[in-house]
Parts: sequence; structure tokens; C-alpha cells
Amino acid sequence: MKNRPTPALAEVDGCSRTPGRRSLPNDDEADEGERLGVLLPVGCHDQGVCHFPRSPGNRDTRARRGTARQSSPRRGPYPHFVRILRWLLVAFVVVVGLAVAGWYFFLKTDPEPRAAITETPVVTDASSPAASSGSGASGSTMASLDGTYAVEPGGADDFVGYRVTEKLVASVVQSTATGRTNQVTASMTIRGTTVSDVTVTADLRGLTSDSSLRDGRIREQGLESNRFPHAKFVLTTPIQLASQPAAGQTIPVDATGDFTLHGVTRRVTISMQGRWDGKVVQVVGNMPIAFSDYNISAPGSPLVASIDDHGEMELKLFFEKRTG
Repeated sequence: MKNRPTPALAEVDGCSRTPGRRSLPNDDEADEGERLGVLLPVGCHDQGVCHFPRSPGNRDTRARRGTARQSSPRRGPYPHFVRILRWLLVAFVVVVGLAVAGWYFFLKTDPEPRAAITETPVVTDASSPAASSGSGASGSTMASLDGTYAVEPGGADDFVGYRVTEKLVASVVQSTATGRTNQVTASMTIRGTTVSDVTVTADLRGLTSDSSLRDGRIREQGLESNRFPHAKFVLTTPIQLASQPAAGQTIPVDATGDFTLHGVTRRVTISMQGRWDGKVVQVVGNMPIAFSDYNISAPGSPLVASIDDHGEMELKLFFEKRTG
């Protein structure tokens, strides 16, 4: 089968047209041509390129595209600014995330509860004469509170310690840190309603917390316990009780004396509570401390943005009566 020859293009008014098609002189005829499906040129450029009208479907598509372009915002310098803002936001989120992760894995603490009186069982003196004769409701009497009491180092329930607030990344995250030592030596004398000769000495080199990094730093910074190993309190004014406490009774007292820390001695008053259970005198106390009062600079750490310039000293001691 022979190929049919392609019709030659005719030159009309400077435009090339396919034979068999006619030109429409104006737009009305062009519209009519579109209705009849006739594709004819409606105009020509000087270079001889002719333009043909688009079908109604193409015209609708073009109209929709035009509407879409009109509804789209004009591009200007704002997209670049928005990109910068997005990157800054991402960077901020990353920094905060790293800070929280650092706090969780390195600085998150499980602080010890505040020092408080423990309700120990009341002890009676079964060796007293009243107990031997079987007199009294319980067949025993209470021992005398008078005597000299002491605390020996290494007691499982004895401690002197600190409580401070650590801040991470410009105070975004903060936590409470506590450190304690049971390397404490103490003594006191009770006669009637007078408490005197109170001395408490703590070896700060034994301070431990939940972070070995923190413990190591305060030996060289802050408290500098390797240089100033001991904190000491000496009562200067005897404590006068309103009456001799009964066994199991908790009473509040204020103890005024000289407190030595970091090589500096100052006169202080410590708020305390005391409880005698018939055998042991339990003492709990706490006192706020401003580091500047004792020439202490807060220790630093790569993971800690800052530490409060003040803290709290707390203690809990169980005094046992000396015999002989």
C-alpha cells in the first residue's frame, strides 16, 4: 500500500495553511470555527508563524491554571526568611533536647528526703528496781534522761549533709542535689532541763551523693574538703528546756553556737528537734548557708550551667548514753 503524499502547505497572507482549510476573518468566525471543530489560524506574526485557536477544553484548562496562579502568593524574600526561621527552630529544639538528655543521663538526681524525726519505739528500763518487783502498770519504769551522750563515726542512720539546687542550660532544667556523710563525732550533756557541752564534728571528705563526678569536684572546688576536711559546731549558749521531756515526745529547740566551715567560723543559730525514746536521744536540724559567708565559690561542671549561691546544711544524729 502506497503512502499518501502529505498535502503541501499553501501560503496565504504570509501564513502557511493546510489545503482544504480556510481562514476566518475575525474572532466571531473563529469562535464559530471552534464550535464546528475547524482549526484555523487567527493571526500571523511577521516571521510567518500562525496561531491557531485552542479548543474549548484547552481554554477551560488555561482558565483554571490562570485562577491557580492568581490564588498563589507572589514569591519574594519571605521564603528565604522562613527557611532561616525553620533552621533556627530546629537548632533550638536540638539544643533543648540535648540539654534534657544530658540532665536525664548525667544530672538527674534522686535527692534524699529531708531530715526528719524517726518515730522509734519507746524503750523501758527492765532492769530498774520497779521492774524487778513487778510494780507499775507495765512492770517497768523509764530510765533517767540525765547523762552524757555521744555519736560515734559510721552510724548507719547518722549523717551531716548538704542540699543545693543545680541548674542546667540557663535554668531550663534544674534539680536538687544532696550529699551526706556518716563520718560524724558528737557529744552532749543533759542535766535536768539543761542541755550543754554540745559539739558536732563532720568529716566532709566522706560526703557522697548519687554522682561520683559531683563528689570528686567538691573535694577540689566549692567546699574544697581535701583542703578543709572538717565542719564543726560548738554550742556557746546552753539550751534551756521548759520541762524535761517524756519518752517519745518530740520538742523543738534552737541551738546557738560557733559553726566552722571552709576555714571560716561564724556564730549561728540552728533550728532543731529532739526526741528521747527512753534510751537514745535523736536530734534533727537544718540551717541555710550562704556560700559567700564562708568564702565558698560554687563548683563548676561542663554539664551544669550554674549552682545556687546558697544551700542548706542538715543533720540527723542518734546520741547514745555513755556508761561509766
